[in-house]
Amino acid sequence: MRDREGCEIKGPSITELRIATSPAEAVAMLRAGPGRGCYVAGGTDLIPGREGYDFLVDINQAGLTGLDRTDQGDVVIGATTPLSLIQHHEVIRGFAGGELARLAGQWGQGTERGAATIGGHLCRARPPAELAPVLLTLDALCFILDEESQESLLLTDFFPAPERTILGDRLLAGVVLPGEAASRRCYALEAKGEDVALVRVAVGLDVAEGVITTARIALGALAPIPLRC
Repeated sequence: MRDREGCEIKGPSITELRIATSPAEAVAMLRAGPGRGCYVAGGTDLIPGREGYDFLVDINQAGLTGLDRTDQGDVVIGATTPLSLIQHHEVIRGFAGGELARLAGQWGQGTERGAATIGGHLCRARPPAELAPVLLTLDALCFILDEESQESLLLTDFFPAPERTILGDRLLAGVVLPGEAASRRCYALEAKGEDVALVRVAVGLDVAEGVITTARIALGALAPIPLRC
């Protein structure tokens, strides 16, 4: 099966569920083995997979749920924050025209949005992922850590290949929306109803006195990974 964190897991092979209470503990649990492990949070997307995993590391109690605004105006979204919270949170609804909140509300059904997490959505790394293009237009960053170090990098560098991320055994701790993008106006086109999008398009513009000063165009489903122009 493939979980929301992008891992392919084979149901019968899973023998243990480990519950982490901090990000560092989660990484340590995954690295400890024996066998192959995988982080899991919402677990809303389990499908037959090719590779077997022996255990799962539950990160729901690792302190990665919620939203915070820094003194610089950046918005930090924890990796295990459910899409339903992003949909309704007033900070996200007021950020860059609220397009991220609107798209989060379009994902799945109500009960699915209550379980699905933004971290899992990105770590699944599917080319047609709904939220990736609009996050790219906002110059979003990923906050990644392990037991020894942590780093932030642009979401544009997060997807090296279809359904793959740069994480390895590291943990995606959160997504950062830079404060400079708060006044940007973003809009995304998506498929209607149950249709599967052939192309996803998101546009973000900064406008000053009628002049476009910054333009971001992001595409999903068009190429093996989400792209930004």
